[in-house]
Amino acid sequence: METVYINATYVQLTIIGDTKDPSSVHIMASLSAQTSVEDYKNIVNPNGTRYQEGDQAWGFYNGCASRKTGTIGTDCTPVFFVEGEGFQLQGVTVHNGATNAQGIAVLTAGDKFHLMNNVFMGYQDILGLGIGPSESHLLERVLIHMSVIEGQVNYVFGGASVIFNEVTFNTLEINPNSSAIIFAPDTAPENSYGFLVINSNITGVNSNSSKVYLGRSWDQGVVSSEYYEAGKSPNGQLVIRESNIDGVINVATPYAPAATSQRPFSTDLSITRNLDNNTYNRLWEFNNTGDGA
Repeated sequence: METVYINATYVQLTIIGDTKDPSSVHIMASLSAQTSVEDYKNIVNPNGTRYQEGDQAWGFYNGCASRKTGTIGTDCTPVFFVEGEGFQLQGVTVHNGATNAQGIAVLTAGDKFHLMNNVFMGYQDILGLGIGPSESHLLERVLIHMSVIEGQVNYVFGGASVIFNEVTFNTLEINPNSSAIIFAPDTAPENSYGFLVINSNITGVNSNSSKVYLGRSWDQGVVSSEYYEAGKSPNGQLVIRESNIDGVINVATPYAPAATSQRPFSTDLSITRNLDNNTYNRLWEFNNTGDGA
């Protein structure tokens, strides 16, 4: 079991694994939101040998290891956590092995990140982009290029402005007790740019035929739809364009009600529509191909 925690520094860090075979550099741990604090300490920092007071990453580790809640919660599950500016990752596989539970593989909190030729794997909440300690008004931009992301539930989520270029999104076999959902952006209402998926491939196992949702807004902090405030509450922004969408998608109902609030999906199909009108969802598709388009 391994974890990587990188706290913000003035150094713009680049990590390169095996650019020809990312699977040969495999960083893995099994951490779910229900992992106990004691198990977390034993898995992540056995005998106190990996993270010690004074280390740069001590703050993140100790914040999770000191929780009084009994379990660590989703925000302490990342196998790979990085914050700062100008970070690059290439040729690496990051895998959270938690099953049927929330468990983050990679969590980013910063600006000008470039993740290229990587594989990110898990079950739920695999790739968290821009949901770290940064204030919501700060710019967080991420480019993900030539990579593979595999999961089942809300497995790409967060509030950053992200471009996915030449990325394969592979939805694994659906658990009968859950819904398969790919994207769950929680874009700030004043931000016009959330997730852009372009030149990419959205696919999954054959048993998922017509069962997968493309996405839903993550109305973080809104406990029910009656408390949603257009223009104040998060309103996830997603554009999928010029990509292949296989028949795993439920084309009749491609978007699910919002996470946490259960706000029903609604859209404006008018030619003169305002794409930033927060009284509607901001989830769009353009010029895609495939049976699920």
